[in-house]
Amino acid sequence: MEASELPDRFEGLEQRIPESWDEFRGPASGVVHLPNRLALFSILLDCGQREDIVRYVDPHLLRGDWPRLCRATTSQVTRRWEQRLPGLAAA
Repeated sequence: MEASELPDRFEGLEQRIPESWDEFRGPASGVVHLPNRLALFSILLDCGQREDIVRYVDPHLLRGDWPRLCRATTSQVTRRWEQRLPGLAAA
């Protein structure tokens, strides 16, 4: 496959982002065992499927870690998350 044939990594991103904070069910503490296809918290935001995100991301930790996560992923991803979840940009 040539580079011009690679899929757009942002295609469908909005559909992977939960619509509200109430959807998140991730733990606030303890050990989280991610599926092999996911390695880091920032990868969940960038590449995780919606069911991965709501299962593994705790909303309070996400808000607290947001400034650091913004530096670890692209502005296109962070901007879309901030548009979808009010208050995240102020975290």
